[in-house]
Amino acid sequence: MKIRASNLLFITLIACSRAPSELSAQDSPQRAPSSTVTTTSPSAAASQSLGPTSFDVPTPLSPQPTATVTDVEPWNPKQIDWKSWDDGLTLAKKQHKPICLILFTTWCEHCKNYSHVFGDVRLVMMARSFVMVRADADKEVTLAKKYSPDGEYVPRTFILDSVGNINPKGNSDHPRYAHFFDEMHADSLIDAMDMSLGSEADRRGR
Repeated sequence: MKIRASNLLFITLIACSRAPSELSAQDSPQRAPSSTVTTTSPSAAASQSLGPTSFDVPTPLSPQPTATVTDVEPWNPKQIDWKSWDDGLTLAKKQHKPICLILFTTWCEHCKNYSHVFGDVRLVMMARSFVMVRADADKEVTLAKKYSPDGEYVPRTFILDSVGNINPKGNSDHPRYAHFFDEMHADSLIDAMDMSLGSEADRRGR
């Protein structure tokens, strides 16, 4: 059977046209298997619990980090002295320093964005006043459960005193997730760390 060129064009156009519902079903981002993942990102948690009109965590299409961010590897381990939880807590007690605890996962896109925030030179300087601890929430399950007052989303960042108590002065200003900071810029985390240092100094002065 012979098919005219005009008919071929018509068939091609139909084949390349999919309804929005088909696109959303077939082209949605791949999620980590539920059998191996115990944590969720804030955006996923919000959409599941509050519906599509609830507060969400926007991810810019074209991220523009602050001008002070340097081109470094994720989490900037060469300039920030990251500790494990056990080592960090021991050091904090010994030096009477507050702790900045970050819970992340390797599959979390928000975490990957957030890891580059630590190239900000201002945050590198601020980190010297803290014991910096980073833990994989999928591996450090007990720790992740302990520090989940408003959910097990990732990344979660906690400003703690030297014995591991949460300092509320170090919370973020996110309307739903108190421990989720701007994943593209360091300003909000720097402000929270600075506020917590002030409250810690006030507590010691009393």
